[in-house]
Amino acid sequence: MYIQSQIIVDRFIRRGKFAKQYLNAHEKLMLFILASYIGKKSVCYPSISSLANDCSLSIASIKRAIKSLEKKELLYVIRKSGCNNHYSFNLKLFEELSADSTKRSQLLDPDSSTNREQADLTLSADSTSNNDINNSTKYTSLQDVKDNTSSFKCSKEESVPAIQEIFKYWQTTMKYPRAKLDKKRRKRIKEALALYSKEELKSAIDGCANTPYNMGQNDRNQVYNDIELIFRDSTHIERFINNSQTNNNHSVNGSNRRQFLKGVI
Repeated sequence: MYIQSQIIVDRFIRRGKFAKQYLNAHEKLMLFILASYIGKKSVCYPSISSLANDCSLSIASIKRAIKSLEKKELLYVIRKSGCNNHYSFNLKLFEELSADSTKRSQLLDPDSSTNREQADLTLSADSTSNNDINNSTKYTSLQDVKDNTSSFKCSKEESVPAIQEIFKYWQTTMKYPRAKLDKKRRKRIKEALALYSKEELKSAIDGCANTPYNMGQNDRNQVYNDIELIFRDSTHIERFINNSQTNNNHSVNGSNRRQFLKGVI
């Protein structure tokens, strides 16, 4: 049975000298949040946007923290096309770092052959004293994560029905009943679902539909409301979500109104 992640992570951050000295605030927060998702399981797969919301950080900050934790070998990340990332802790390393200064040194300079050799010797010596712990605790390895995730299906929000649901919503909202869900549109929706929830993407579609510029009120009388444009990147998606919220709050006035009318292309 997997040891409860929150206990090890909490102990590591609150008592471990390594965490205090070498993890920044964003990285510590990410560990806490991911631990809350994992719980007694071995893996979790929250979306980047969910993590950003939970941590009150930007998506860019979340990605940086994940990359850093992954580089420090504290976090395993399995990336799958069309699905959320799958995360798992290297719990064995958490325990070792709490008491092993040599291993901490290696983590700061993982490319150092000297540090690598010293760490191997120290870990070998420690393995005997840690037998009792290791016999009662099953730690997750990277291979465990790969084995576990190989049979995982994408979460509901990244599944084929979700893609079809989003496309149907766009068809209905924009009044394009004969539009086809081709490979390009399917890929764009899948990529968007990896970062945003279905409700957020529907909100972005509403935001585009409520943006006069994109719906034809421009100097060319051209409509810019294709689903590929709406989901082109995070900037487009978040601008349209904001337009939807602005319209719902009836606060389109002054400079905000000019920005709202301008739209996104």
